Amino acid sequence: MSSRSRRLATVAFAALFVLVVTLPVAAAGPPILASDAAAPAGRLVVVWRGAAPSSLQLGGVRSLRTSAVEQRSVVVAGPGRAGQVAAELRADPRVLGVVPDAVVHAFDWPADGPPSDTLYGQQGDLEQIRVPEAWPTTTGDPSVVVAVIDSGVDLAHPDLAGVTVVAPRNETFNNTDVTDVVGHGTHVAGTIFARTDNGVGIAGIAPRSSLMPIKVLDGQGSGFFSDVLDAVDWARTHHADIVNLSLGGLLTSDEIALFQPTFSAARAAGMLVVAAAGNSGNRYMYYPAGLAGVVSVGAVDGEDAAAAFSTFNRAVDLSAPGVDTLSTVLDADDPSGYARFSGTSMASPHVAGVAALVWAARPSLDVAELEGVLRAGATDLGDHGRDDHFGSGEVDAVGALDAAVPSPLPDFDPVPGPAGPLDVAFTSPLVPIHQLSPEFTVAWTASHAIVDGELVRLEWVLQHGGQCPDPLDDIFDYVILPFDSPIVDTGLRPGFCYRWEALAFDENGEFGDTVSESVTIVDHVRPRIQSRVPGPGASRVSRKASPRIVFSEPVIGVSATTLRLKNLSTGRWVKVRVTYDQETMSATIDPTLWMLPGRRYAVYLSTAIRDGSGNHLFATHWAFAVRR
Repeated sequence: MSSRSRRLATVAFAALFVLVVTLPVAAAGPPILASDAAAPAGRLVVVWRGAAPSSLQLGGVRSLRTSAVEQRSVVVAGPGRAGQVAAELRADPRVLGVVPDAVVHAFDWPADGPPSDTLYGQQGDLEQIRVPEAWPTTTGDPSVVVAVIDSGVDLAHPDLAGVTVVAPRNETFNNTDVTDVVGHGTHVAGTIFARTDNGVGIAGIAPRSSLMPIKVLDGQGSGFFSDVLDAVDWARTHHADIVNLSLGGLLTSDEIALFQPTFSAARAAGMLVVAAAGNSGNRYMYYPAGLAGVVSVGAVDGEDAAAAFSTFNRAVDLSAPGVDTLSTVLDADDPSGYARFSGTSMASPHVAGVAALVWAARPSLDVAELEGVLRAGATDLGDHGRDDHFGSGEVDAVGALDAAVPSPLPDFDPVPGPAGPLDVAFTSPLVPIHQLSPEFTVAWTASHAIVDGELVRLEWVLQHGGQCPDPLDDIFDYVILPFDSPIVDTGLRPGFCYRWEALAFDENGEFGDTVSESVTIVDHVRPRIQSRVPGPGASRVSRKASPRIVFSEPVIGVSATTLRLKNLSTGRWVKVRVTYDQETMSATIDPTLWMLPGRRYAVYLSTAIRDGSGNHLFATHWAFAVRR
């Protein structure tokens, strides 16, 4: 049984005035009082002479809740039925007394203006989800325990000092030290728990709630999912009502199956688990937000638009402000003790805080009903109804406090996602292809939905005889293409071999990779010399010159035996080093010794130089003169 359900509240009133007015009735029967008819939310407090009954066979009764004191119960009448129900209860000989329930307010809460927190005017996120309008009804209750599973909390922060702390836990070191050295957990906690109307800093959403700080993240803001599982179990066994998890990571299908029972047990125990959807800006599924029984929260900006970084997928349940939200931080982050952070990490505690308000005001709700009113009271954004960016909409504190419990309650769990490995396969080309056309339609398929990936065109120069190289050979070039299927790849060049590689990821980060069969673009054109320096008949060439030839297309077979330099004055071949640059399609002849002044030299090219399709260069040569 949670601390919330064990609550025994004592409210002191300086004075209590009950105006009793007897309404005229048309027939004999118990009198109907105007004060009963005006009972807030139809709630009637009934004190019985003996133990309160567990059920009532009485028309107009919507629900019955027993209290910690066995002689007292709360009867909720249907719309317009409170007066009649109260009259019939008052006529029951088992009943000692019936009074309308009363609305109470914290005595230190400003009834005629905003709270006194110095930075409250900068908290547009609270007005965006109507928290100030909800505060006159409730600012939370110590019986509602919210566990913040994060990097710890700076409990000495001036705006967090005095918060009710229960069962602190450090899962990494198995102790109670929840000191925050990162600041992330402190920012999250401040959104919910910052002391409100204390003349300092900011206002928290549900400041009278109790905090259960559980540390699972290290000094770099990272941790292990096993510690998260232990933390959720700790929160469950120590009677937390709400858990906030502004963290997450990718899981494999096997990990999901193994970790899900921890969160199912938390839900079965009546605990509302709220988690950040992720900051990928795409459809990746981050966990624990993607698990069944977890409320996944996306982020919106100050204009109620989906944040560019906010993960969107089938698991998103609600959205909340998460862009530049102001909250408590460590001195290392900002000496003022306050800073603006962005992320779904900031959105998640807005939902957890509103949930704490609702459970404080409506303690009879079970966890499914609580999620139901959070969703039903949300402000619908984006596509009508639930969508992958906003879920059921942006959380609304007043809407959740006022919303009726959906009947019947819908299935809140996301639809099942992919299971097993991701298989990617090309459907075009299926076999090696030789063609003249400079374009080809590439197509691939995947075994299930893809979130992200790349399609890469791999390009090789054809080997002698027009053969495509082994795909394990070094790649001559590659191009990133749009990740589409099918896609018409244009601009393929004669004399080249092409393959395509598809690299894909599903929502769980499972990776699939495959390489296609080859497509060879046939070439019947001989390579030619596009430019040469020095050119034919050139004179006054420097002794230090290195002749350079640029071909019309990539060629093979360039070497010191197929590209030679001859001293025409002596008739001897010059000892040279020949290099070829595949990218610029250029060959360079570097003589071992400087050429002799006043002599004539000639460059000779052999027909052994050819393109990838096997088309040979015409044998050629030309001469030039070196200056004296």
